[in-house]
This record gives sequence, C-alpha cells and structure tokens, in this order.
Amino acid sequence: MTSRFKRNLFFLICALFLIITPIIVMSASGYRFDFANGKIVQIGGLFFKTSPPGVTVYIDDKPYKKTNFFFDTVLINNLLPRNYHIAIQKTDFYPWEKNLSVEQRMVTESKNIVLFPKYSIFNLLQKNIINFFPSPDEKKAILEISENNAWSFFSFDFQTQKQEKILNENNLQILKSNSATSTIKNIANTKPSNIIWSSDSKKILIELTGKGEKSYLITEPALDKDLFVIDWDKKIKNIGFNPNNSNEVLFISYPLATSTKSNTSSVSTASTSTIFIIRGNGEEIPFDFSNPFLKQNILRYAIVENNILWLGESGFLYKGTIDGNKISLIEIMNVVPLSIKPSATYQIIAKNISNIFIKEDEGLFYLNTNTHSLDKIFDLAKEIVFSKDAKKIAVNSGNQIWLYYFEEEKSQPQRKAGDKILLFSSSGEIKNLHWLNNYYLIFRVNESIKITEIDDRYKPNSIELTTFPNPTIFWLSNKLFVLSNNNLFLSEDILK
Repeated sequence: MTSRFKRNLFFLICALFLIITPIIVMSASGYRFDFANGKIVQIGGLFFKTSPPGVTVYIDDKPYKKTNFFFDTVLINNLLPRNYHIAIQKTDFYPWEKNLSVEQRMVTESKNIVLFPKYSIFNLLQKNIINFFPSPDEKKAILEISENNAWSFFSFDFQTQKQEKILNENNLQILKSNSATSTIKNIANTKPSNIIWSSDSKKILIELTGKGEKSYLITEPALDKDLFVIDWDKKIKNIGFNPNNSNEVLFISYPLATSTKSNTSSVSTASTSTIFIIRGNGEEIPFDFSNPFLKQNILRYAIVENNILWLGESGFLYKGTIDGNKISLIEIMNVVPLSIKPSATYQIIAKNISNIFIKEDEGLFYLNTNTHSLDKIFDLAKEIVFSKDAKKIAVNSGNQIWLYYFEEEKSQPQRKAGDKILLFSSSGEIKNLHWLNNYYLIFRVNESIKITEIDDRYKPNSIELTTFPNPTIFWLSNKLFVLSNNNLFLSEDILK
C-alpha cells in the first residue's frame, strides 16, 4: 500500500465522516429528508388506544400491528408530517377509519376508539310492556304492563330479572271507594302518564291523567306500601322529589281557590304561583320568601347541590337556600333579565351550580358566569344530555346532533369552552339520545339504532347497530334496553 493510497483513503474516510455524522445526528434528533417535498423535516407519530382486544391497525392500507388482551395501545414512530389513512379492524366488528394528520415533533392521539359488533344479540325480557321507567341507580325499573285491558305496575330487578307487582288500576278504585275525602275523588278512571323516581331510587311519584287533569301518587317500588295522594285543589307543575331528601316533594302550583290547607293554618295564596313542599308527615306548606320583592310568579325551580334556583316572571334567575319554610336569596344569577314569553314553557337544566342552562320551549340558553348573562346557544334543542364527565352536553335539534363544550378539553381533539360541534345529520327524526361513555353517543332514527363517536377529525365514525320496529331505547349499566311493539329486549354487552 503506497503512501499516496493511504493519504487518499484517509481523506475519503474524513469526507465520509463529515457527511455521515450530521446525517446520524439529525436522524437521532428526529430529522428526515422529505423526498416528496424536497426538504428536511422533523418526524412525528401516531398513538391509538382501542377496544376490544385483537384489532389490527392499518396505515395507508398496510397492516402495522395487532393488539391483544394485555396491550391495547399502538404507538407508531418515525412518520413524516402528512396525512395518513388509518383503519382499525376486527372480524365481525364495524371498522374504525379516519384520516389523521401527523405534524412535526407531535404525536397525534386517538385514545378512545371502540369497535362495535356487527351482529348484536338481543334477548326478549318481557311482553305486553306499555312503558319502562328505569331508576337513577340503574338497578331496577318500573314496568307498566297491560293485564286484562287494565294497567299494572311491576318492579323489575335488572340483576335477578325478577318482577313484583306493586300497583294496578283496581287499587285506585278501592282507594276511592274506601275514602270519604275530596282529595281522591278524581283518582279513579285515570291512566298513568309518567313516573318520577327519587334520586336515591327508593320512592316513585306516579303521574295520572284523566279528563284533562292530573293527579299524583307517592309510593315505594315494592308490594304492600302506602299510597299518598297529593291534594287536588291546585294546578300543579314542575313536581319532583328533593334530590337531597326523598321524603320531600316540591312543586309549583297555581291555586284554584283562594286558600290552601296546611296542618297548622290556612294560608292565603292569592293568584300567584308558589313553590310548595310536602314533607314526610304529609304536611303541605307553601314556601315564603325572606325578601318581599321576590314574591312573584315562579316559572320554574330546580334543586342544584344544596341550593334552590328559580326563574321568576321578572326574567331573573335566582339562587337561594331553604331554611325551614323560607327561601333566602343568595344572589341574582343574571344581570340582564330574560325576556319572558307568557305562553312559553321553561326548564332549568343543571348538573352543578357552575353550569346552568335555561330551556325556553325548544330554545336553549347558557348562563355565562363571566358576564352573568343568559346567552342563547341553540334555537332548537329537543333533547339535552350531559356527558358522564359533565364537561359537555349533547343536543338533539330534531335532525342534527350537536356538542356544546362548557369546559376545556385538553386531550385530542382539543376543545375550548364554548365550542359547538356538529356531529350527525339525518333526514329522519332523531330520538332517545344517550351517552354510551364520554366519547360515544347512541340514538335512534326511525327504526334504526345508531352509534356515533364525538371525534370529528376528518369525520365522525357512525354505525347502525341494529333495527327494531318503532323502538324506544334506554342505555343502562352498559346494556341496551329496547322497547318495541310492547316487547322489551335486552342486548348483550355493547362495549366489549
């Protein structure tokens, strides 16, 4: 080997070192040459968390990795910044597909992917079911059943699937004939129109309708329990149990007479609507207000946490506390009054005191706690359903499903408070909207039962789970109940 050859070899090695070393350093630092665009870029990645196990992840139609029972996540590194078509598939399940963008030095995430079975199995639970009223704890329900051309109520236990008769139409006839009071004179020949559960699932309030009038019974969902009939000398609305005490029932009344009875005195009621309370001893008492200027027609009330909220005819939303038979004002929630429509129906919707909505017929207002104003966020809101994490609501406008975020969402896709997202549109009417979890919604359109995700990147994945004639659906304890043509069906687990 000559000295010239050695010298040339040395210079070649130095040149290769100077060329290769920066490439190695840049590669280790996450840089790649993008030949399609002719420039150096930094790499990114994709991360998925999926359910059920055993799915295969495809990138641009090429299989990448399969999950298993122990590892339900997939991390894909060293991707150039561009759009990728992702498909996640499993035999006998609907696929999940989405175009996702990878950015430099970023990992694009989708942590809440669920594949749903193509062939859902539903078992027949009961026949001749008129209506179905599940309890708040999702452990039982009241079944309204048709027997010999008369209605009966049964308590149904979801775990044991046993049922027990608690009330039938004949009980009301007996109750009327055995009583000499005028309180229950109109209770016979009525039909059930609704059941309201107490928040602890220990009591029920039955609404009965007959000849255009309503009456109310309070009882427990068990056999041989006492029936308490609410007095008939008032026009009652907004009735329900105190969520903090199932021994108390509250309602707004417009008296039909000039006075109402109490166990202690005769109380003048004039023509102004009043919030009444019925306590465990059966005493029916109108609330008084600590401030005289609060005495006005009350359009709606709600018990939220340890506070009572009420909307007055003045258009102001008030927050107060209940102390015995008095309501004391804490604050007026809005500085600009809502323009009250005399013929409108109002509702207060809230999961906590920080996020309050007012429904005016089918319009929806949100109480902005920064400006103390009621901002109209939807002109049409037929159903409003809070997510399980109470950060957002799903709104059914009839033919569309929207999301409204009242809290920031930091996980991908990120949302800001106040964001409105259109998820789903249909030519048919949407009904029975429920949250499966914090990331998927289930609902029906005509005879089709559908599921959609809330991740709207590219477009939300939506599937048809099954079809039933004229269905009403209930999502309880990770199972789907379907009431169809007076038959009640129960699905196998939808979320695997």
